[in-house]
Amino acid sequence: MDEFVAKQLELLAEEHDAEIQENKTENTGIPFAALKRKGLCIPKLRISSLKTGLYGRTVTSFSSKTADKLLSSNTFSSGDVVQICKPTNQVLSASNGIVLSVSTKQVSIAFDGAEVREILDSLQTNDNSITLLKVANEITYRRLKQALNDLGKISRGPSQHFVEVLFGISGPISTAINEIQFCNPNLNHCQQEAVRLALSERELAIIHGPPGTGKTTTVVEIIAQLVKSGMKVLACAPSNVAVDNLVEKLSSIQISRTVDAGNKRKLKVVRIGHPARIHKRELHEMSLDALVSNSDAASIVRDVRSDIENLHGQLRKRPDKGTAYKLRKDRKELYAELAQREKRALQEILSSADVVLATNVGAHPKGPLQHLKVDHFDVVVIDECGQALEAACWIPLLNKRKCILSGDHLQLPPTIISHKAAAAGLSVTLLERLVKLHPKSVAMLVEQYRMNKVIMEWASKQMYDGKLTAHQSVELHLLSDLPNVLENEETNIPILLVDTSGCDMNESESESSDSKANEGEALIVYEHVTSLVEAGVSPGDIAVISPYNLQVEILRKLLQLKYPKMEIKSVDGFQGREKEAVVLSLVRSNDKREIGFLADNRRLNVAITRARRHLAVVCDTDTVNNHEFIKSLVDYITEHGEVRTGFEYGNDVDLDMDCFAELVTPKANSKSVKPKTKPRAGTKEKSSRETVKPASNKTLTPSLEDYKQRYQSTLQFYSTEHWDSRDFCDSLAALNIKRQHMNLVFDTKLNSAERKAVHELCEEIGLNHTSIGEGPERQVIVSRVKMTEPNDHASTKDSTEDSPSVPSESDVMHKEEASTCSSIEKTLIDDIKPDVVINFEDTGKVKPASSKDANVTTSLNSAELAPKSSNSAGDAIPYESCEICGKNLPQTNMDLHLMHCARILRMKASMEASKKTDNKIQSAPKKKGGAGKNKKQKQKEPQKDDDFEILNDAIASNRICCHGNCSSYVTTTGQQCAVCKRMFCLKHSLPEVHGCGSGARTQARRQISRDGVLYQGGGVPDRKLPADKRAALKNKLSNKVKTMEDSRRSAQKNKSK
Repeated sequence: MDEFVAKQLELLAEEHDAEIQENKTENTGIPFAALKRKGLCIPKLRISSLKTGLYGRTVTSFSSKTADKLLSSNTFSSGDVVQICKPTNQVLSASNGIVLSVSTKQVSIAFDGAEVREILDSLQTNDNSITLLKVANEITYRRLKQALNDLGKISRGPSQHFVEVLFGISGPISTAINEIQFCNPNLNHCQQEAVRLALSERELAIIHGPPGTGKTTTVVEIIAQLVKSGMKVLACAPSNVAVDNLVEKLSSIQISRTVDAGNKRKLKVVRIGHPARIHKRELHEMSLDALVSNSDAASIVRDVRSDIENLHGQLRKRPDKGTAYKLRKDRKELYAELAQREKRALQEILSSADVVLATNVGAHPKGPLQHLKVDHFDVVVIDECGQALEAACWIPLLNKRKCILSGDHLQLPPTIISHKAAAAGLSVTLLERLVKLHPKSVAMLVEQYRMNKVIMEWASKQMYDGKLTAHQSVELHLLSDLPNVLENEETNIPILLVDTSGCDMNESESESSDSKANEGEALIVYEHVTSLVEAGVSPGDIAVISPYNLQVEILRKLLQLKYPKMEIKSVDGFQGREKEAVVLSLVRSNDKREIGFLADNRRLNVAITRARRHLAVVCDTDTVNNHEFIKSLVDYITEHGEVRTGFEYGNDVDLDMDCFAELVTPKANSKSVKPKTKPRAGTKEKSSRETVKPASNKTLTPSLEDYKQRYQSTLQFYSTEHWDSRDFCDSLAALNIKRQHMNLVFDTKLNSAERKAVHELCEEIGLNHTSIGEGPERQVIVSRVKMTEPNDHASTKDSTEDSPSVPSESDVMHKEEASTCSSIEKTLIDDIKPDVVINFEDTGKVKPASSKDANVTTSLNSAELAPKSSNSAGDAIPYESCEICGKNLPQTNMDLHLMHCARILRMKASMEASKKTDNKIQSAPKKKGGAGKNKKQKQKEPQKDDDFEILNDAIASNRICCHGNCSSYVTTTGQQCAVCKRMFCLKHSLPEVHGCGSGARTQARRQISRDGVLYQGGGVPDRKLPADKRAALKNKLSNKVKTMEDSRRSAQKNKSK
């Protein structure tokens, strides 16, 4: 035992050091700006309200100094320990408090004691600026250390045999029990057997409860039976949430003493703990503070508190020094009287309670339990023991004679920051150790009431030796069985795998932490969740979980605003919870096939067993299959569930990918799995989606997103009515994937730079490409098959004009200006109609054209060129002819096409009117003095009645440097001024050059005063000197300035003489 205690103390100290290092905020010189970025402090606050509440504590509300301003982003949550600091990093003494609640505009904190009330009164009166600082809880470590030291001192006494049993020195003893009359008649057979075992064992009983088997219900029945037999019970759990669950269930139990079975009464339950850490308001009345306030001595206690409040009010009026001293003395005496009266009431309430509940750490002997005798409790019950450190369990177990442990050691252990301490044995819990040490004292619950049988069976086989069974009420339940939920392909499947292998959805890592994320998986999760909600599933019945916190943050950004009731948490944070539907993102996707802490079997077990009716797993099987345990899950879903490729979702959320992932091949003799897709709105539904298998095992080519980013400047520059970068990439993807034997002919309106971008992208992707035509009729043709050059001249022309070398901007502008009015009119009116046209004015869709000029491209099958008139469901897609140009188009595209045609007619009419005006001017007789007027009329620009033309002019104006008469182009090498937000060339980019010098200096001063440095990473912020040194330096500077001014005046006087 001594060796065990020494090792535990060493590992506990190492864990404590790691926790301090992670949450290092005190006395380290770290500026508040750095702590604010980590969410560990909230600066620039004021006290908005101050009152006595929560059973005598001072409840203070803090809000921003600026009215109605939101609080800065923070990690504060209910139950955290915080300190009050001044802006000078000065921590106020005795200012620790417990967070009650946190909102976007206010944080409420409960403080204990009279000293802190004086500090708060002063801060509120002076309206001081306050900073709240989150600090590590040193109390927990001290209590754990004290419990281990006390354990090492136990040598003799009534609890000696009990301790020997827990360390395997002695064996547990069983006794016979009488027939049990259960308080809960709905217990199943295995639950009843667990109750019998717990009552018959004299020192130790263990209830092993896998997910959904009702272990808390069993524990509540055990406690009720113990109380019926006249025993006093101390019930504990590692977290406040678990304790509250016990309190809630015990409060509804009615028992009768065995000697008088006719009279039933409720259990007397007392909850120990800070009221701020009791999450459910309805349970506050069972807290020790509330019971003391409502006891027989409550009226006297209330009078004392009223007197204290009156004294607070008099002190706020700022009386003279003598009166203030007397008032403080009276208040101190009242606080002492209040504590004495509450102590008596507390002792009476605890001794009369049937069950006292607290967290493991809250049950320490120097807390409220110090008012009871050492041997007051007959039995200690610890629920969720598998999530508690063993040292924490020894706090309530010391000096006791019997314990009943409940939990599941095959789920996640307690969170341990130090990996070294965890590997050395700190992660081994008391429950896990005793299950191996005394297997005959273990009762396992095997019938679960949560999961669909298909979801349950994998966990049962892999973790619980195939012992779990599903109750008939949940065995076959699905999402479609819920009220108001549609029955479709999403709600009729219990388990789904979305495989992202080969879809270019690689993981990414945060620069500020080791956590990882996968944006591609996040988008798939977003679409799947959306489809569930659209089917009628309530967002509150859906949980989205991931092992990585960074992925959780991304998912919250995507989903939380749209679905505020949906829970999005890490796997660790969701242990003990359940939802009707769970969507799990495993994140990991890399070439090395590393999976990190996904290798922890218990973490995946927790993630899978949270779902009741529907489970969706999104992962890269190529990466996760490197681990045998996760591979068993993939194989199981392949055999018993449904498998889809990530592209099916990626296409719906406009992910740019260059290939489809191969579907996971089912095992032999297994159920065939076909992926199902949901048609996008406004598109034709396909009967089935093709599966494109890679031709070889070569490395996948970069995605179209990579190409778009590579040529981002060019694509953004030409995002006009003739060109749209997204439609451009989608069109190439359609050709590269779906239309393997068709040609794409791009519009003649593309200029040389645009055609060059097409050629280079096609060269990278591996598509055939060429240009045909001359002048304004020149256009690009792209195809999958090898193309024959129309003529040598065109090929030669393209090698010079559309070669990979980038043409200069002046050449591009020269070619744009060289087009005459007649050629523009011809291009607009006489449309080229090859086999397949990419026209970005008609929504950028690939569409077949008429047979006119069909010789432009290679010959195609007429069936390929004909527009499809029906979808896979047989529903006819309506087509109609344009009233202006006569083209046959789908009705969904007709509105945009009519706008296009109307624009062309307006431009044509404008050009014809301009020509008529010019002809009249030329034919009219010249008059004396009219030459100047005609010259002005010729120079007068035509009125621009087209919004698109105005936008084009605005875009063209942004190509040139904004400084004076500078004509340099800023498309590729320009820089934006941070002050005026305009673009300048490199020569005029400095703010001092183009006239923003004063604004830049002001901005720099603000940056330095706020962050301490001008540029991020540009050095360490200067620490503020103490006030006395600053005053001395200020005086020294003033004296020096005065000396210099005197010398300058004397020099001027001498010069004047």
